[in-house]
Amino acid sequence: MSSDSSVFEVREIQDMREDCYERVMKSVPPEVKARLLILYYRFLLEFNKGHYKEFLKGVSSLREVLSQFANQQWVLDYVEEAFKHFGFRIQGKVLDIGCSMGGFTFPLAFKEEVNEVVAIDIDGTALEIANIFNRFLVPLCHPRGYIVSKKVKFLRASVLDMEDAILGLTSRDFDAIFMKDLLEHLDTFENVKTALNVAYRLLKSGGVLFIEVPNYIFPFEPHLKIVKPPYITSKSLLRLLSRIFGRDAAFVDQLVMLTPSILRRFLLKAGFSQVINVTESYKLPGLFEGKIEISGSWRKWKVVLKGSKQLASIIGSLKLYPTLQVIAVK
Repeated sequence: MSSDSSVFEVREIQDMREDCYERVMKSVPPEVKARLLILYYRFLLEFNKGHYKEFLKGVSSLREVLSQFANQQWVLDYVEEAFKHFGFRIQGKVLDIGCSMGGFTFPLAFKEEVNEVVAIDIDGTALEIANIFNRFLVPLCHPRGYIVSKKVKFLRASVLDMEDAILGLTSRDFDAIFMKDLLEHLDTFENVKTALNVAYRLLKSGGVLFIEVPNYIFPFEPHLKIVKPPYITSKSLLRLLSRIFGRDAAFVDQLVMLTPSILRRFLLKAGFSQVINVTESYKLPGLFEGKIEISGSWRKWKVVLKGSKQLASIIGSLKLYPTLQVIAVK
């Protein structure tokens, strides 16, 4: 990865680069900063399919809002290493589906090897924030900011009918497509199949699709933060557990409870020639060997994964891991 690609990393609010923050506070017009605060308040209050809003805290400062900018650089670092491990590269023309405020989109655009980024979301508030970030923060916070900002196109569209909207902007020849934390919010298996079929058509031959979703074999639902029986993927049971734990059971309606075998079957049916379970083939061994930084829900598994190679292998064979990551090749 080039040195420019990780110039601006925001892992936590307090880690935002002070020099960038000072430039933003000095150079961005007051009305734009006020607009960002208003939009973020709105984002937190709106029913948003990707978030269980009861767990999102209120915004306390502009710094907190700005911390959303490019805040998934560390995720891209991991994904890029996974790509390299399997002989792929993130380059050329890429599509980020379910981009929200561009936390993953902007790190993609920072890469010199990436020429164009199309980013899609159904949430108009998140996209307005992303466009403000692109107009004002990218030029201030990245050494090639004016060039980078021109690479990115944000588009409001549903994944289910995005094809025409995308073809209105660009051609059907993406080198890579990213669907992170998206497919589980599409209500039904049929909608997931539609999204995968569209992704297949938009990729060039040899192009790569990266998917990250919760693994619903695992005994925990990450949005509602409730424990459930392993291997059981019943929405009825999840609604009941939601009520027991004091959650909004209506949130369950949007969830698609995907598992490794179901997602693999859907991808092969869509026409993908190769489906790689990144979690089992790369992440679990890497965590055990200490080659991958443990983050998020995986922190609870640190002692287990670093304590027994055999147990880590068993976890993989039983599919009992919280996050499913897949690379599919056209």
